[in-house]
Amino acid sequence: MNSTNRYSDYDNRTDVYDEELSLDSYEVVVDQLDKLLLQNLPERAHIFDICCGTGQVAQRLLKKGYRVTGLDGSDKMLHYARKNASGAEFILDDARYFKLPSTFDAVISTNRSLSHVMNLAELKKVFYNVYIALLKNGIFLFDLYIEEDDKSMISGGSSSQISEKIVTIDSWNYNSKNKLGKGSVVNFQLISKNWQRSDWNYSFRAYLYTEIQQTLEEIGFTQVSICYVGRDLGVDIGKESDWGCVICRK
Repeated sequence: MNSTNRYSDYDNRTDVYDEELSLDSYEVVVDQLDKLLLQNLPERAHIFDICCGTGQVAQRLLKKGYRVTGLDGSDKMLHYARKNASGAEFILDDARYFKLPSTFDAVISTNRSLSHVMNLAELKKVFYNVYIALLKNGIFLFDLYIEEDDKSMISGGSSSQISEKIVTIDSWNYNSKNKLGKGSVVNFQLISKNWQRSDWNYSFRAYLYTEIQQTLEEIGFTQVSICYVGRDLGVDIGKESDWGCVICRK
């Protein structure tokens, strides 16, 4: 793979993503998939998880009997993923550039990963790659920040996570004029009885649902709709703000 296709911004975040404090959030994701996607798939369906991170969702899908292929641009994320979901196949590549033949019954992208694709032209590349990789009538399900509905969540704020080995402080702000957000993370990790600090900055983009729908339909997707995890599906999302999932078919 061309090294320029790597999206390695998350390499230094792998421990936090894989830390047990976050495991409840992965159960929420699988509950979301159960209610929106899995019941519409055949037995042993092949699911493609793009921006798969450390393989926590892939692990849970394998346990349910599905075949799973994951893709991520971070080699370190995939190092964890291969341990967490040893029965899955993993590909190191960027969601904007991968090329695969029509193989999958469904493609998913969770945890708002696609909001880190910073403009609509590049997001359209992701959608096109997904379209080609899906089998006929295959399902594409993803979530990302929807500007119309996520104002309270993305406008600005901070959060923290504390466990025995990791303390993380995340703060962010959002510019509603250009729909771009920036965040910074301070992370303290207990390594060999010493607390070590690391800092990480990230960017995200909120999209209008109407532009997402139009872009998907331009590529050829049909039955495009949005469903909210808390209010529509009744998924227990705890303290998190509700978020929308976009679902469509090839």
